[in-house]
Amino acid sequence: MDVMSFRTPGLGDQTYLLAHEGKGILVDPQRDIDRFLKAAAEHDVDLQFVLETHLHNDYVSGAEQAALRTGAELVLPAAAAAAYRHTPAFHLEEIDGGGGLVIRPVHTPGHTPEHTSYLVLIDGEPVAVFSGGSLLVASAGRPDLLGPERARAAPQPVEPRPAGGRRPDHSRWDRVAAAAPNRREESAAGH
Repeated sequence: MDVMSFRTPGLGDQTYLLAHEGKGILVDPQRDIDRFLKAAAEHDVDLQFVLETHLHNDYVSGAEQAALRTGAELVLPAAAAAAYRHTPAFHLEEIDGGGGLVIRPVHTPGHTPEHTSYLVLIDGEPVAVFSGGSLLVASAGRPDLLGPERARAAPQPVEPRPAGGRRPDHSRWDRVAAAAPNRREESAAGH
């Protein structure tokens, strides 16, 4: 497994390409997708998924175009309610990529109400977590970008089935820890 990072100067943004046995996951791509698709081709990686951690107000996303150009499955947080074709990512629902590759969405609101981190497992072992705007390099995501009222609200996870005893108000990083109890994964901040 290899994780490639693409920093966008001036925005402090990161895009990631995870490659494993010829399969790829592209996370939070900006609109200039050619650089990501070129890297995938150079590493002989077939994009299976394009993931968005949240709807981006700080830049124009290239996720939809990357998915369209490559045939990859576009995955967005379930609560994003995007008006274009995508697969909704529900809290702790496993998305099977085949060959032992699994994506586990973890609802981590704060940066935006729908924000979702993605835990990637290979053969049942956590290997990476893509935190988007909720965990930043040397910092944490700002929960106040949509106003102080939303910053104080206790967001509820969007789940496809009953929570089964999980506390809806626990910390977003407690959610990631619960989703990956062994915690040997690589953390990949979005900004």
